[in-house]
Amino acid sequence: MRLSTDEKTEKFVAKNWWGTQTLFDLFEANAGRTPDRLAVADPLNCADIDGSLPRRLTYRELQQEVDQAVRKFAGLGLKAGDIIAFQLPNTVEQVTLYLAAIRAGLIISPFPIQWREKELQEILSFVGAKAIVTAKTIRG
Repeated sequence: MRLSTDEKTEKFVAKNWWGTQTLFDLFEANAGRTPDRLAVADPLNCADIDGSLPRRLTYRELQQEVDQAVRKFAGLGLKAGDIIAFQLPNTVEQVTLYLAAIRAGLIISPFPIQWREKELQEILSFVGAKAIVTAKTIRG
């Protein structure tokens, strides 16, 4: 999905305002340089948020979880260009799934965790998401 014209893109790249590296490129570079360094950590109150114990992943571990999520997306029949909705708290899983979706070429449409059935029904029909990813529970 392209959100700007070729002319605008060329102009911004020429001014060095935009580059060619993607977020996933930067992640992979960090993972390659420092595989055993801490990459992401859950908030300490994770159990209050989604009922799970807080996790801390190195770049190597995060890369493994991203690979697993990419395979899961493919197994569900999702392909590059498909839109998926995310409604997740700020946890390791959110980071993992965002990176996996980016790597798979999926278009991410994040939804606030405060939204409930009414808001979700309205926006999902507008967005045209092929899937929605959410937590089993968020704050109960």
